[in-house]
Amino acid sequence: MTTTTLDMPVARFGDLLAAEWLKLRTLRSTYWALGMGALAVVAFNANAARADYVNYPHYNTMMRSRFATTALFDAFTDGAAMILVLTVASIGAVTVVGEYSTGLIHTTFAAVPDRRALMSAKAAVVTAVMTVYGWSSRRRCSLRCPRWSAWPWAR
Repeated sequence: MTTTTLDMPVARFGDLLAAEWLKLRTLRSTYWALGMGALAVVAFNANAARADYVNYPHYNTMMRSRFATTALFDAFTDGAAMILVLTVASIGAVTVVGEYSTGLIHTTFAAVPDRRALMSAKAAVVTAVMTVYGWSSRRRCSLRCPRWSAWPWAR
């Protein structure tokens, strides 16, 4: 009697990227976090614009003369940037830790024993999604704000 051993096919990095993209895309919490983050960014920036509108009559002459350029600094406020950071952190945490809560991580590591490749694929997918998300949020603001457009990497 002879026994034959079959070699397990090695998961390619492209397959790992596709699997992680599928996992991230099919989670409802991803869309909720991205949507609520974008809504919060708009709310923070709208509040800053409203504050400028309300405070304009109380500005002195020098401040009013420079108001056209300084008002555009509220196109993307620090609070909005912090909301984007929190959104990125929450999506990253859901991507990495989400499988541990359901126990799916055992199946994942059984299918792909190379943990470095798996975590690299997770990081690459989250980085790509968050880069597009942050770029699109910043790009909408930089069309109106000279402070952002003056930076060489913003073009």
